[in-house]
Amino acid sequence: MEAKLVNEGGLPKFELNGKVVSPLIYALSDTPVGQSDRPWSKKAISDFHNAGIDLVGIVCDLQEDWHDDGSYYPASIIKEIKGVLAVNPSAKILIRLNVTPTYPWMRKHPEELIKYYGVECTDTGLGACVKSKDGTREIKASFFSEKWKKDVGDLFAVMKKGFVKEGVLD
Repeated sequence: MEAKLVNEGGLPKFELNGKVVSPLIYALSDTPVGQSDRPWSKKAISDFHNAGIDLVGIVCDLQEDWHDDGSYYPASIIKEIKGVLAVNPSAKILIRLNVTPTYPWMRKHPEELIKYYGVECTDTGLGACVKSKDGTREIKASFFSEKWKKDVGDLFAVMKKGFVKEGVLD
C-alpha cells in the first residue's frame, strides 16, 4: 500500500494506492476505553465502514511495548491493528504514535534530556509516558537528540519486522 498527501487544485488530498480517498476518518481515542477491542469501538468501526469510511486512526504508545531491559516488540500496536481489521478487513489504518521514551531510557541518557535554565526537573517515575505532564517539571527527552532519533529509528525497524511477521503490513 502506498499512502501520501497530494496537492490537487491547491488543496491537500489524501491518496491511497493512487486513488484520492475521502478525508473522513474514524479515530479511536487515546484512552483505554477507545481501544479497538471494546464493543463500542467495534460498533463504531463497523458503522463507519457501512457509511463508506474505511480510514481508521489508532493511537499507540511506543513505550508500552518497550521493556526496561531495552527489548521491543510492537505487540500492543499489532493488537490494535488486528482489532480494527477483525471488524473491517478493508480498513486502511493510520497510526498516531506517541514516541516519548521510557523513564529507563531517559535515566540512561540524562545528557539527552531537555534542560531549562534555572529550573531543576524531577524524575518521579510515575509512568512510562510523560505526555500528560506537559507544563510540569517532569524530566522530558529532547526530540532533537541525535541519540533518541537513532534509537527510535531502530525501534521503527523492529516494529516494521513485527508488522510483516504478524501479517498486518502488506
